[in-house]
Amino acid sequence: MFCSQCGSEVPADARFCRQCGTSLEVAQGPPPAGGVSAPSAGIAPPSHAIGAAPPPGWGVAPRAPSTVQFDISRLKLPDFVVAGAAFLLMISVFFPWYSFGDFGASFTISSVTYHGWMYLVFFLTLGTLAYLACKTLFVFEGPIPHPIVLVIASSISLLLTLIAFVLVPSGWSWAFGAFFGLLTALGMLGGSIWRLVVFQAETRGAPAGLFPAASPAQPVSSATAGIYPATPPQPPASTAEPTNTLAFSKSCPSCASPNPAKNRFCNGCGSALEAT
Repeated sequence: MFCSQCGSEVPADARFCRQCGTSLEVAQGPPPAGGVSAPSAGIAPPSHAIGAAPPPGWGVAPRAPSTVQFDISRLKLPDFVVAGAAFLLMISVFFPWYSFGDFGASFTISSVTYHGWMYLVFFLTLGTLAYLACKTLFVFEGPIPHPIVLVIASSISLLLTLIAFVLVPSGWSWAFGAFFGLLTALGMLGGSIWRLVVFQAETRGAPAGLFPAASPAQPVSSATAGIYPATPPQPPASTAEPTNTLAFSKSCPSCASPNPAKNRFCNGCGSALEAT
């Protein structure tokens, strides 16, 4: 704020100019009629005229960005191997697993026909495909790491498939579906283990072989070689003694208010200050 009489800069809460003693309340003038204050600084008034249509977007709250965004790059190559093997294993449970030939006639049945619990393999592989599809749409991390989830699902699928492969009905033999299902279950587990190894390599920051290249490690000093990061350097403590600004202030003889040393008139009552 500046004095309207001499143009000197004065504090915002001063009632009198500290250079010429002019009353600042009179210089500022009366408040606007109706008790409505002027627009606050930094808030621009509407640019459209009164009664005209508001500009596009006026008064509309911004829409929150969508959390669903398809990005297939979130999956690695081992994830695609697991997805392909899981799909083939899911449909293989309906293939002919066992065959029986008698008097020139051959009969075949599927694994779910003889072993009803093989539907568990169907729903487990279906859930694995849905889980991988969600990974391409959302960014999320559950309590169990992603590769561990794949290894658990693949291990259970392989165990159930192996049991169905061994428990052949009496007098029956294997059909092509049994061998196809066992191979796809092994491929699903192999892809899951591959994904786990890739995950460990990415965590350590050491790419190897078919693993995706990790970002180069940043150079660290000996202070950051441990588990916890090094404490950033602190500026040296200042040894200079603090300056007592009150020692250079003037006290008004009329109202005893403290004033800066350069003031010629009191900020509170406008009285002339004596030289100290």
